[in-house]
Amino acid sequence: MCTFETVSVVSPLRPSSSPDASTSTDQNNDNIPPPQDAAKLPDASILCHLVDVHCHPTDAPELLTFAAMEGLQMTVCAMSTHGDDQDRVRGLAEKYPDKVVPCFGHHPWWSHLISTTDDTEPDKETHYRRLFLPNTVSDSSQTNSKPTPPNHEAAFTSLLPHLPPPRPLSSILTELRTNLNLFPTAMLGEVGLDRIFRVPIQYHVAPGEKRELTPFTISLDHQLKVLKAQLLVAVELGRNFNVHSVKAQQATVDLLAEVRKEVGEEKWMRKKHNNVFLSLSTVINHNHGSMRDLIATCSQDRILAESDFYDISRCTAQTWDMVQIIAEVKGWRVESSWDYTTDGDGTDNTNAVKEGEESWGVVKKLERNWFRFRDGNHPIPEKKKNRRERQLRDHDVD
Repeated sequence: MCTFETVSVVSPLRPSSSPDASTSTDQNNDNIPPPQDAAKLPDASILCHLVDVHCHPTDAPELLTFAAMEGLQMTVCAMSTHGDDQDRVRGLAEKYPDKVVPCFGHHPWWSHLISTTDDTEPDKETHYRRLFLPNTVSDSSQTNSKPTPPNHEAAFTSLLPHLPPPRPLSSILTELRTNLNLFPTAMLGEVGLDRIFRVPIQYHVAPGEKRELTPFTISLDHQLKVLKAQLLVAVELGRNFNVHSVKAQQATVDLLAEVRKEVGEEKWMRKKHNNVFLSLSTVINHNHGSMRDLIATCSQDRILAESDFYDISRCTAQTWDMVQIIAEVKGWRVESSWDYTTDGDGTDNTNAVKEGEESWGVVKKLERNWFRFRDGNHPIPEKKKNRRERQLRDHDVD
């Protein structure tokens, strides 16, 4: 898994019921580099082969206009993050099935809105006290020896009216399974872990205003329960997934290992990770000096591009910026028109370099990678034989 604020996406091994995974962090809109001018974008023959593997268009529904979607000429993977946008993503995919790959799930920033108890109608105040003021709840499993700071009770009193009644995890999973089953190519996303996120009084504020933050973070134990339950649904249905991981890399790796142990090697990543793909965005990665080194070291058939952006009218430009950076680092040509006699149809999932493939441009290569990731069904690598097994094999040959 990737820890460098990237998205590493994993697509299924054979059999096709295997899961996919990815790790990422949410976009920070501060210091986002300006995208290329629309006049500098390639023509439609190129854009229709472009795929933005991670974006958040339903985060800004006011920008998700008919004109913006009609003008979209590439494919986008639209992420869900909380209870209010699952239906938005589903509706967007139903309306634009040729342009939108839907992704369903609950992000760690909203995981406190989910109750992991067996109670089908959890009491609102008790639920949030267990999470944020565990020492004030006698039956809390998260009670610790540290006294509750005086200002925390006041902050809780201010926060509680803005919080909705918690939803049982069982309800979340039922909805998730239903949504994934509605779309054969739907993925789990964006889910994950975040150790440093602080719960705001209000998520939505007027433009230009800052969100008032509380002193409360969401316990890692709670996040792990919510994340693991969602991952198991994705594994059950053989779907890709996208995992946000901030200051929780080891916890993420440990959880994935735990899930792998439960579901078995046949449904998970193998040691060689031949079903792992890496995706980058200028929104997340542009400030990291090692971004180009990461691109350079990534296998040419495992790299993808994304915008990780909320404004659908800017997703194409943001993705194209990343495509050009990949081309520059990899030394791949950038197509000026679609100059291929045949198009890939996504049915070929081998790693073999075919005749003429060396001359492919960056868009063709990334499209091939997308097909491989989307379709999964990668062959499971054979385990290396130990010395004794090799000796027995050589003896049999003799």
